[in-house]
Amino acid sequence: MSIFAKSVLVASCTFMLASLLAAIMDPLNSMNGESVAYFGPHVERREDVMENRRMLLEQQRSLFQSHLQERRQTLRGSNYTLLTPNEGYPQINIDRISEEVSKRIAKDIASHLDVKTISNQVLQQFSASDATKEALPAENSEHHSEISREPSVVDKANKPVKIFILMGQSNMAGQGDIYGDRDGDLEYAILKKNRYRHLIHEQADGNYTWATKEDVRYVHIDSESQKFNIKRNGELSVKNAEGPKRKIGPEVGIGWILGDQYPDEPILLLKVCTGNRNLGWDLLPPGSERFEMNGRVYAGYHDLEESWKNDTQPNQPENITVDFLKSHPGWYGGKQYDLDTNNAKKVLSKLDKFYPGAKSGYEISGFFYWQGEKDRRNDVYSHRYEANLVQFIRSVRSEFNATSAPFVVSSVAFDGHTMEGNTRKVFEAQMSVDGHRRKYPDFFNNVKSVDTRNIWQDIMGEIRQTEHYGSFGEAYIEAGSAMGWAMVQLLKQL
Repeated sequence: MSIFAKSVLVASCTFMLASLLAAIMDPLNSMNGESVAYFGPHVERREDVMENRRMLLEQQRSLFQSHLQERRQTLRGSNYTLLTPNEGYPQINIDRISEEVSKRIAKDIASHLDVKTISNQVLQQFSASDATKEALPAENSEHHSEISREPSVVDKANKPVKIFILMGQSNMAGQGDIYGDRDGDLEYAILKKNRYRHLIHEQADGNYTWATKEDVRYVHIDSESQKFNIKRNGELSVKNAEGPKRKIGPEVGIGWILGDQYPDEPILLLKVCTGNRNLGWDLLPPGSERFEMNGRVYAGYHDLEESWKNDTQPNQPENITVDFLKSHPGWYGGKQYDLDTNNAKKVLSKLDKFYPGAKSGYEISGFFYWQGEKDRRNDVYSHRYEANLVQFIRSVRSEFNATSAPFVVSSVAFDGHTMEGNTRKVFEAQMSVDGHRRKYPDFFNNVKSVDTRNIWQDIMGEIRQTEHYGSFGEAYIEAGSAMGWAMVQLLKQL
């Protein structure tokens, strides 16, 4: 080969190599949109590179938003029917956070960043910022509202205590097991499934102690033997679980939600309930009248007999007074209602004993109701459940001079989405009182029903111990958390 030919070949190769290196080293150049010629058929034009970059960025943003939804799902718990993606858990400013994620991804598009890693970094960065001050959880938080923020310095003693009254039967009283190695026991959920870590303080040696929600007090008054039995009076904590088997109710989930959402407010959860009580007779509220069904007359409020045949009269005085009932040794229509409301009033009359240091009285801030298991076992009471529940809500509010206080009703969930018969009747009655159904105008924006059937589907598995959700503590945390978020939504609408 001649010297001239060799020179041409070397020059050509050098030009090709230089062009290729330029394409590799600076495919995006200054990102100002200028046209650049690239050598060779396999080197993309700037417009193509920009488009590919844009598409990848959109893909990363989409993945990031999906990751946020996963985080929200973890925070929220189960996918309750009435807790839509825009309610039931803290709102996150996706636009602000996505913008930051986009900037980080744009720095090095070729690094194939793991979107979960980068989004977790950004979430942690934003956890205490204005962008997520509404309630963005800190990294590695679990369930709902472990927030990276210090509570404001406020003298709670100069504020009225926010009272939330909890009523119902055994599930409200508490039947969830804390300890155990079943998938569904609370301890198992914490240690094996890494859920609800906010309920414990982890020790350096790997052990743990139960955390205390110091800004929320919890009082449980039981009326077994028709007495005023103080079962719990102290700061909210799983360590204060009740009974020899150490069981919890929904108060833990409720209290952690409310305490985190209102850290500057003094809060008292006042539970007044006893197990094995129905709404059709035991908890029958004032104003409930007699009704006929299947050839029998069923009791109204303060009747001494539960039912009697048509065309006959109950064996009781014609006029029943309050004084008479006080001395009456037997049961009557609404006796459990009277016991529970009177016990609540006793607590309120001696508030300093149950909320030490309270100086500015109290306000009834809301009601929670979880009941229905016993009524579903009775054809008449399941049929009558909706009418009784409507009257119950109105009567309890009137009882405590809180006619528009938020009221949360938690549904029965036995057999989940396959429930039928009387269970289905009770469930549908509980859903019907939700204010957004607009069936009862006075309940609009102040009564919320929580559909807990997914708790059954997700946690119960093959277990079919129907009365108490398998006694799984995890189910009670989930139900309480859903109820707590429902209350927060109602309070925001006041």
